[in-house]
Formats: sequence, C-alpha cells, structure tokens
Amino acid sequence: MQVIETVAPIAIEDLKIYFSNKDTKYIIDYENSTLQGEKLLTYLGNLDLPCNIKFNTTEGYDELVKTYLKSTFIVNVEVLERAVIDLLLQYLDLVPLSDGEFIQEVEDDLKVWTHRLLSLSVYNMSTIESSMFSEHVTTFERDETDDIRGINFVSLLKHKDLYSIYSAGNKITPKYYVKYFEEYMFKGKNLFSYWANENNPMFLMTYNLANDISPVSEYIDARQETLQELSA
Repeated sequence: MQVIETVAPIAIEDLKIYFSNKDTKYIIDYENSTLQGEKLLTYLGNLDLPCNIKFNTTEGYDELVKTYLKSTFIVNVEVLERAVIDLLLQYLDLVPLSDGEFIQEVEDDLKVWTHRLLSLSVYNMSTIESSMFSEHVTTFERDETDDIRGINFVSLLKHKDLYSIYSAGNKITPKYYVKYFEEYMFKGKNLFSYWANENNPMFLMTYNLANDISPVSEYIDARQETLQELSA
C-alpha cells in the first residue's frame, strides 16, 4: 500500500495518485490542514477515499472527536471510530475509566449513540423473516426521529470490538427507530448495508437462522431485495 502524508485539502497531484493506484491511503495532518472540524469531515466524506488523520496535539484530537460525535455527514476515519468505541466502552463501564473528564463533556452525545447502537438488537430482530420475531418487534416503542446528528454510529458497525457493548446489560430501554431502520438515509444506503458484515456476531447469528441460503453474500443480497420491496 502506498501511504501519502498530506494536509486537507489534498493537492490535486496527490489525489491523482489514488485514481491510478487504488491501493493508496492518505494520512491527514490535522493541525496543519486548512480544513478542520466539520469542514474536514464533510470534505473527506465527499472524497470517500481511504484515509486516516494524525494529530500533533491533544487539543486537536479532542476537538475533532467532539465534532465527529455531532457530525451529520458519514465519513470513514479509523482513528475517530476507534476513539468513540473506546469512549462508549468507558461510558458503559465495560473498561476502566481513563477519560472521565472528557466523557463528562460529551456525555449527552454518548447517550444518544448508546441508545441508537443498543437499540440495534431490535433492528436485528426486524430483519428475521419470522412471525415470532416480527410480533416481538411491535412491542417496542416506535421513535420517528430523523435527527442525523451523530449519524456515524453506522460507521462503527464494521469493528468487531464494538459488539462488546451489548454485554452492558439493561443500560437503556431499546426503541424501534423507524427512520433509521427503514429508510435509505445513510449516504443513499439503508442500515442493513452497514449491519450486514462479517464482524457483526448478531448479523451472523441471523444469517445462521436463514440456513436455507448460502453463502453469506447471497443472504445479504436476498435481504436487501426484501427490504427494498418493503420500502417501495
């Protein structure tokens, strides 16, 4: 892999390298970039290139994590995803507290992310073609919110270590988030596009229930078709 250390915006000459070599990754120097905060996240989300961000100061890191927690634009940046997973694990008392003061500062945001993520157990049941599961799903409160602040909760779903949060017990009362669960509001994709991945143990359990379809890729395609038909 070719790694290019750069600033944002990325020079045209450096951008061209990716289009001739897809095995290219960009490392953005945050403090020396003209674009910072939400502008940087929007820029990287629009480019949708393999990238990560390096920080030279704790202030810069904290600033962008706070922005990421409230961001309305989906972006794939591993350092931010890992940061929030670590904060969630601390917030849920699943690992020792190391950033207590920072967690207090972003507690309201972590509460929102926690509720959405832990409610995905309800979403998982809704993807199973079984009257038993579908009837149980109707017992949960329906939440019609379409607030996209913190929309990057879906960006965490590809990380295996995220799923340890489901061992947190009854920290919240799960809801059925109608908009998040049923609409194509994640860069034109639905939630299932992020949920169905090989690092998600709940998805894999659901796949095993659908044992008449193999391999996993066929199950994903079949479920996408079903969900599209339901939303039509």
